[in-house]
Amino acid sequence: MDPGHVDRLALRIVEDEGTRVAASLHDADLILHICDKMHPSISRLAGSLSYRALLSRALAIARVRGKTLGALRFESDGKLIFDPEHPAAEFLNPDTVRKDAVILVAAFLGLLMKLIGDVVTVRIVCQVWPEVKAE
Repeated sequence: MDPGHVDRLALRIVEDEGTRVAASLHDADLILHICDKMHPSISRLAGSLSYRALLSRALAIARVRGKTLGALRFESDGKLIFDPEHPAAEFLNPDTVRKDAVILVAAFLGLLMKLIGDVVTVRIVCQVWPEVKAE
């Protein structure tokens, strides 16, 4: 799957979840919710440590372009959280969060496709987000 398709798939996931996740005080809940929703499916396939390693790598890649992603960090138990004290938190607003969520999800899906292939990745996405249509 070419990068444009991955970006569009990530956008559809973010749009779908955006209709479900109410805006919160810091708006980062959308990104955290999407990551939490992917966790069980990937963990069943590759284990929780592999999921965290994949998400950690995707986050490192996405931070280059995503203004608010620097405010995300892992707790000792492996859960991704938002740090409101981080300087990147100053950029937090609904539009920026949605753009950054697409960047992070696209990076995650791109890495997952390299690891397990396009077909299996799309199958997982369709299981987690049945309303999202993959091209």
